[in-house]
Amino acid sequence: VGAGSCDEPSDYPGLAHLLEHIISLGSKEFPEEDAFSKFISRHGGFENAFTSFNSTTYEFDIDNKYLSEALYRFSRLLKEPLLRQTGIAKEVKAIDNEFELAAVDEDIQRFQVILSNFPKGFPLNTFPWGNAKSLQQKEEILQAETEKFYKAFYRNDTVKVCVHANYNLQELEEM
Repeated sequence: VGAGSCDEPSDYPGLAHLLEHIISLGSKEFPEEDAFSKFISRHGGFENAFTSFNSTTYEFDIDNKYLSEALYRFSRLLKEPLLRQTGIAKEVKAIDNEFELAAVDEDIQRFQVILSNFPKGFPLNTFPWGNAKSLQQKEEILQAETEKFYKAFYRNDTVKVCVHANYNLQELEEM
């Protein structure tokens, strides 16, 4: 997705990262929390995601025979995510844990110092990880802000898909 931490509102550092987390909590067609992750796990695959400055990447690996269904389920997350308010507190905690693990790394500390020294308003003056303090808002506010961010940036013209599989091109295009 062609949006990352440089695109988030300055009042909500880590919002792009939060959206990366909560988008996987369910879709209209597959509303069970973490349904996509459970599908991938059940079929021996793995999935991951990360947010950078100008993009958010979602990736998964699964046996070829489940690829078509996995692509369909994943497309539902991007097209019709539930963005549940009930999952926000849990995901803010997960983001805070990721930040705490990263914060002890001296390279990451130096990197954050560099970012914080860019002028206010400059896109790289950002706190890309986010943590419990930067995302310390009522859940309904964070839900509304993630919905705004989603609507602004998760569009057909900003999403690119790359598929690597043992199918011919026509089969992949049909999927």
